[in-house]
Amino acid sequence: MGATMLKDLDLVLETHSEGNFPVHAVVRWVVQEIAERGFAQDMLELPEWLQTAVIERLEQFKADGVWTAFFGEGGEQDIAPFALKALSKLTEQFEFKSQI
Repeated sequence: MGATMLKDLDLVLETHSEGNFPVHAVVRWVVQEIAERGFAQDMLELPEWLQTAVIERLEQFKADGVWTAFFGEGGEQDIAPFALKALSKLTEQFEFKSQI
């Protein structure tokens, strides 16, 4: 894949290509990774389809202010804090339709 700082990206993409990790979960993973330990430059290492999906989901988050991931057995996680931190890292390098 390249010199991305996103640890395990190749594994995540492989798992996705095998049908075991849906796009929305891959997008959530990328956003969390960028928020926690990544950089804006990491977006450039993503396949174009994934860059587009991440930007679209962050645009949606900016529009409604909510991003909750639901897991089996009724578990859920608020992704908003990760999205805000990822946006702060990405906004200078990538154009978003709306302002934060």
